[in-house]
Amino acid sequence: MSESASRNQSDVLAEADRVPIRTAGLYFPVLNARGGAERLTLVMALELAKAGIETTIFASRTASVAEIEDDLGESIESITIEMLPAPMKASRRRAVQQLSIDRVEAAAIRARRPDLFINCDYHSTLPGCGRLNVFYCHFPHELHIQEMHLARRAYLGAIELAKRTLVDRNIRGSIDTYQQIWANSHFTADNVKVMWARSADVVYPPCDMLMPLAKERRIVAVGRFQSGRGPGVPHKSQGYLIDAFRRLTDLHTEGWRLQLVGAASADDESFVTALREQSAGLPIDIMVNASRRDVTDALGAASIFWHAQGVESDAIAHPRSQEHFGISTVEAMSAGVLPLVYGEAGPAEIVGNFAAFAPWSSLAELLESTRRLARLPEAHRDTLAQRCIARARDFDRDHFGTQVQLLLGLGPGSNRIETVVS
Repeated sequence: MSESASRNQSDVLAEADRVPIRTAGLYFPVLNARGGAERLTLVMALELAKAGIETTIFASRTASVAEIEDDLGESIESITIEMLPAPMKASRRRAVQQLSIDRVEAAAIRARRPDLFINCDYHSTLPGCGRLNVFYCHFPHELHIQEMHLARRAYLGAIELAKRTLVDRNIRGSIDTYQQIWANSHFTADNVKVMWARSADVVYPPCDMLMPLAKERRIVAVGRFQSGRGPGVPHKSQGYLIDAFRRLTDLHTEGWRLQLVGAASADDESFVTALREQSAGLPIDIMVNASRRDVTDALGAASIFWHAQGVESDAIAHPRSQEHFGISTVEAMSAGVLPLVYGEAGPAEIVGNFAAFAPWSSLAELLESTRRLARLPEAHRDTLAQRCIARARDFDRDHFGTQVQLLLGLGPGSNRIETVVS
């Protein structure tokens, strides 16, 4: 953020110091409870409602309340879901269409005049629409035009200027309309500093604490089956894990299995088929589009958790390729599963300083650590499992709610916000 921007926003905050929060609006356009960001939005709304704030989630598409409550596992009757209007005429030009969407949605939310507005969407270009505004950043997106072709760059520049004038009401762009930025990890916060020149407070997503089950000789990896590849594309690296497990023939004979669990769209069917062919003849199970219950059962019964996102990319050159937080890592640890995660970004941050299962950085380290954990005496394994469960609780809903209340100044007897622009 520029020095002048900091001064201007500080002036706004000085005038609005300790503004009472009576109403809050959260933005997430396609709302259900199945993804991590969607669940975060819903839980954040419920925490604000619990603090006595009239809370609305603004969406353009949503599942039914019954479906959301079934996936979330609790009632959402304390919050309101409001559907935003669509532009009257959709444009074939993506940039023009997004400008139209932002303009219509921003106008609808501003008309409600929320005291607090929190944008929870991925890569959102919507400006702050409340008296005080928070951007929850899953990972920072590019703020400036990357197009190299001169004519298209000029076209996109004109669209951007129109948006900043008509929608953002801030010539510096939408991000500078937010007084606070929250990041889902220190890794993300570090990249916010680099890419946006802004400081971000870390608010870890609220993670479910799972029930440990009787442990089996099973290694589990949870993550979307995604066919897209490239140095900057997030990818769960299931093929890498299959190749790694292929080398653990000694564990095969001892009864160990690898279980790959995740969602896949119709576009990813060929990728899943290739993984099945790659794992043919190996003690590997691939569960595609399993129910939430099946996922939690798989984690509950597993003994070791593998996570390899980012292993085939450069975390500095291509930070988007990494796991920016890692909810499945927390859920596995909460179920007493011993984690072996690639040594970058969110999962490494979650595991912390556990010397027994330090993050790995090479195939040799992954294989060595897996063999060591697979052969631990039961008493030693149980002790480590209890340490995992204790660490996972640092990311539970209570910690999330406490951090949100701290940043918004919503302590006992208080219903006010204090914000600081870095």
